[in-house]
Amino acid sequence: MKKYLRVLYRLFNISQVHIMEYRADFLFTWFGDVIAAVFTVLLFNVIYAKTGNIAGSKI
Repeated sequence: MKKYLRVLYRLFNISQVHIMEYRADFLFTWFGDVIAAVFTVLLFNVIYAKTGNIAGSKI
């Protein structure tokens, strides 16, 4: 990731402040995806525990 940012820095001659913004943006989007995935798994587990079958399947 640092190598990628260094390439961006060389190509566009971006200031360090913008580099830090991009790094924070990358980190927070990744973190949000992880939270969404965990929440989805928990939701499906709750549905499975309450109904006894996976949501959307009639097996």
